[in-house]
Amino acid sequence: MLSGEELMWGIEQYGRRTILRFVARSQLLEIRNERRLKAMEKLLEFLKDDRGASAVEYGLLVALIAAVIVGAVTLLGGNLKATFDYIASIVLKP
Repeated sequence: MLSGEELMWGIEQYGRRTILRFVARSQLLEIRNERRLKAMEKLLEFLKDDRGASAVEYGLLVALIAAVIVGAVTLLGGNLKATFDYIASIVLKP
């Protein structure tokens, strides 16, 4: 920010309108830079946040377990049907 003496010197050299435009633009740039800095800080906080990581890991474990169950049922499905048919024939004998 400009001091009072610098502002008066600028007004004398360049005129009031030019200096006011300069000050307004510099303040606008300062506000934009602050906003960008805040946005970057929020982005970094988001990237550092690892609270959701455990949920993703649990989801992957559930998917892996489901794949193993589907594989086991597919491989052993024929044998299980034969076993249950045998048991049913023994139980249902007159």
